[in-house]
Amino acid sequence: MGISLSWGFPGSAHADQAIGLVAGNGYGRSEVQSIIRNVLDRELPQVVYEECGDYLSPEDYSKYRMVVLAGPNSDRPYTAEEVAKIEDYIRRGGNLLLINQSPKMFPVVEGRAGDSSCLFGRSYYLRNNPNAFVLQPDAEILQGAFEHGENPSWLQGNVMLKGPDWDAFIGLKDFILVGQLTLEKGHVYYLGSELFRLQSNEKKTGGSDVEGWIRILKNILSPKDS
Repeated sequence: MGISLSWGFPGSAHADQAIGLVAGNGYGRSEVQSIIRNVLDRELPQVVYEECGDYLSPEDYSKYRMVVLAGPNSDRPYTAEEVAKIEDYIRRGGNLLLINQSPKMFPVVEGRAGDSSCLFGRSYYLRNNPNAFVLQPDAEILQGAFEHGENPSWLQGNVMLKGPDWDAFIGLKDFILVGQLTLEKGHVYYLGSELFRLQSNEKKTGGSDVEGWIRILKNILSPKDS
């Protein structure tokens, strides 16, 4: 159902717009800083970005070619009306990256907790920390992700998304660890794991394959050709 809105939306003419980084609360703040240090500043110095604090109103989404939600804001989830506005932003050409549990920010029926209660599907914490499988190794956003090894440690994830309409690139059965959803002119991306946590675990184990996860983030955040 179409909604008439009074603000502008990004399209091909806005390919150079900034990325907006939203922390949510809790560990999302650590994730934003990790993405800035290891992806934006190091790998994409030409990309303009802004830190948007713990919450970004739907009216402000149009300032950015992409919004990154590093985690949910448990104090201020979006209302169903606000979710509809953000969906319209995406359909008109906006982009959204959801990390970890941030899909829970988008209820379409408030007060309901099932799989269909959130616009983009529902994220789950999987206590057994299962190994995911590479389902589409030739996917564009996976390019370069396995240069440091074909079986990286980050294939093991304990937060994944149930979203039946998604294109799953890495996942397990009905769960998605890395995926993409196309809505008309825009895209939504999902990453179940957090970069800062992967790096912390790598320091303990002495591994070096988190660079592959950084490459996935780089592929998602890079400006796309119009």
